[in-house]
Amino acid sequence: MSGLLAASSLGILPVSNSGEHAIVYDLVVNGVVLTSYSYQKSFSRVFNIWSKDTTYGLGQEGLDWALSTTDQFLHDVAGDPKIAELLAEYDYYFPSRHS
Repeated sequence: MSGLLAASSLGILPVSNSGEHAIVYDLVVNGVVLTSYSYQKSFSRVFNIWSKDTTYGLGQEGLDWALSTTDQFLHDVAGDPKIAELLAEYDYYFPSRHS
């Protein structure tokens, strides 16, 4: 018991966190999902039980990955034919002002 108390007071109790993480982007138009993109990655991290986490539980690698999915989503959705059809319909009913 004294060993556990000593270890916890020194902050040397490690915690391991691992698993498959997914971020899903749904593009919803008029309450209907037009298209959906899912990005997945598996990673693990080890940290001190008393450390302050500024990465929302993902660790720096996971946070960097989560932030990179926005650029990946924008790239993927730019080539989506459903989005092109939606934009063509929008331009038909609401001609752009910049032309």
